[in-house]
Amino acid sequence: MLVGLYANPQRDRDFHYRSQLAELFKARGAEVVTNPEEFGAADLLISLGGDGTFLTLAHLETAYDKPCVGVNLGSVGFLTEIEPDNLDQAVDQICQGQYELDERLMLSMQVLDDKGQVLQTREALNDVVIMRLAGGRIVTVDFSINSNPVERIPGDGL
Repeated sequence: MLVGLYANPQRDRDFHYRSQLAELFKARGAEVVTNPEEFGAADLLISLGGDGTFLTLAHLETAYDKPCVGVNLGSVGFLTEIEPDNLDQAVDQICQGQYELDERLMLSMQVLDDKGQVLQTREALNDVVIMRLAGGRIVTVDFSINSNPVERIPGDGL
C-alpha cells in the first residue's frame, strides 16, 4: 500500500503528526510519500489539518479519483474523520481494510462572458463562491442545475 500524506504546516507544527503517521504506516509495511507530485501513484491520501486542508488536497490534480481521509487538526472537522488521539487505531483499520468508501458528488462551475463563451471551468467539493471585484458592478448569476435554469440572481455575491 502506498499512502500520501498532505500536511498543513500551520496546523501540524514541525510535521509532528505527519511523522507519526508515516512511522505507523511503515511499521505495518506500507510505503509513504509526502510530495503531492507523487500522489498519483498512491492508494490512499490523508490530509492533516482542518476542512480547508482536506478541500485543498481533494482539488489537487494528483488526488483525482483517489480515496481521501482527513485527520482533524482544525476547529470544525466536518470533512475530517480521524482524531489525532486515534491515529494508531485508524492506521490499523486502514491497513486491515476495515473502512467504507463514501463517494461524494462534485460541483462543476463555469464562468461565461456576456456572449456565452466559457472563460473558466472549475470543480468544487464543498461550495463555490461568486463575488464581484472590489469596486465593481453587481454580479448577475444565472444559476442552473444540469443545464436547467433555476434562477437569475443579481447581487454582490453568492
